[in-house]
Amino acid sequence: ILSPSFFDSCELILIDDGSTDESAAICDAFLSLDERIAVIHKKNGGVSSARNAGIEAAHGRYVTFVDADDLLPRNCMDLWLKDIAQSSADLYVGGYRLGNDCPVEPAPQKSSLYHGTELCAFIDDNLSYDGSYLRPVWGKLFRKELIDSVSLRFETSLSYGEDMLFLFRFLLLCRSAETVSRTVYIYRVGNAGLSADLSSDRHLTQLMLLLEPYSETLLAMERAFPDSIKVKALYHKDLVGRLICRILTVFATRKTTLLTADNISRIYHYMRKDKILSRPGAVFSLRKGQILNLILYRISSPALSARFYRFTSS
Repeated sequence: ILSPSFFDSCELILIDDGSTDESAAICDAFLSLDERIAVIHKKNGGVSSARNAGIEAAHGRYVTFVDADDLLPRNCMDLWLKDIAQSSADLYVGGYRLGNDCPVEPAPQKSSLYHGTELCAFIDDNLSYDGSYLRPVWGKLFRKELIDSVSLRFETSLSYGEDMLFLFRFLLLCRSAETVSRTVYIYRVGNAGLSADLSSDRHLTQLMLLLEPYSETLLAMERAFPDSIKVKALYHKDLVGRLICRILTVFATRKTTLLTADNISRIYHYMRKDKILSRPGAVFSLRKGQILNLILYRISSPALSARFYRFTSS
């Protein structure tokens, strides 16, 4: 990573987010390698706070994010620099590998440059409803000028979904994007954090916090990308079909203090913004296991739903 050509054009910012091991000393040791390496020591504030500190300290035309437990392939930044010199897009999206030994390396099927209205095709070509390239912020280059234009930052109150929210909000600013059909990031499996704890109250609280900003962002994307098939379905398939149904399924299967009529009322508020749920037969538009949840939503009585879920979870 630290090749001569990298340091001709780049800076490396290390964020010590209140570490309690030897990380702070390791970061400081890098300072002697080159004056373009910077270290920021701060109180622990979580991944969003750490990334925001990096954004605020960055001076380059582009920023990229690397989690502390992941890796970058050798010379990948040198190749990124060549891409930037050739097309200068607002966003670059590359492929990734799951660990060092994984034989499968998901990557965009082809290297393509998308401009203006072609961004609808960019989203449809690269977004899937269960993950893929347009969810995490790693494996990408973001034009810093666009980030600064609206003071775009990660939501520090979130420890789940903050990547996706930042990326989708950045897409609203984009005028061009380029896919790169090669591995630019190595994601080390087994460090999923909160995303691996899908039924705890802590996770449910994060999902509830995510609903409002994610709802607003998806509705803005529908207005910005009216010809994108994937965007049209994203509110229904992801916010309702994945996040909200996950909450309701937990309500129906285990006891939790988060099961209240007020919380169900909030959830139904976001479900009413789903255009697909207003159609006839919408109760069959998701997985079979969600039909009862959708029927209760149609009855539109949060108090009745709360009583039902308390009964089924007892």
